[in-house]
Amino acid sequence: ARGGYGAIRLLNHIDYNLIKNNQKVFCGFSDVTALLLMIYKKTGMITYHGPMACSDFGCENGYDFSLEYFEKAISRQNLEFEGNKIYTKGSAEGIIWGGNLATVVSLCGLDFIPDEDFIFFAEDLNEPVYKIDRMFTQLFNIEKFRANCKGVVLGDFLYVDNQDWLDELFHEFSIPAVGGFKITHNQEKVTIPVGARAVLSGMKLVVNKNKLVVM
Repeated sequence: ARGGYGAIRLLNHIDYNLIKNNQKVFCGFSDVTALLLMIYKKTGMITYHGPMACSDFGCENGYDFSLEYFEKAISRQNLEFEGNKIYTKGSAEGIIWGGNLATVVSLCGLDFIPDEDFIFFAEDLNEPVYKIDRMFTQLFNIEKFRANCKGVVLGDFLYVDNQDWLDELFHEFSIPAVGGFKITHNQEKVTIPVGARAVLSGMKLVVNKNKLVVM
């Protein structure tokens, strides 16, 4: 129904085979990122980073925008998203994968990183610059993450005043990185099918509907 904290405590108590054999739409953001990524990893089932029942569909502001993108995602239409800032130029292809940055980092120590190439998307809020830098660096210090991550898509990093450091950070990682996508804690948010095939080119991210199936 909403985010907060506690999803990570559920991970070792989930019957992933039951989920795989009784497929449902799992959608959410923030703390729910832990469930989305582990369900995808354990089952190969597409999950959805997007609005939640209480904190989004239960509110009037931004409802129409979020509902439009949610319906597009679950109806298996091809999805196109446009960013507004290129940090490092280039193109990338792989599954689209990620979520709330702090929650992704909290999974370190588990087998959670995709085995295939991926484009990493991330957002967060109320985190100081040095912590965001540290979290990205921690992930890219993992050999498998560094080898399989082919590009980065950034949503909002709310309440972070100075984001110029991102230019230096992603230049150091030497992979394409684009920001300005409506992946956010704000009311107006897009829905990203975690595990779907995607292509990042320039400031455009295209997600392919043909991968919206169980592997």
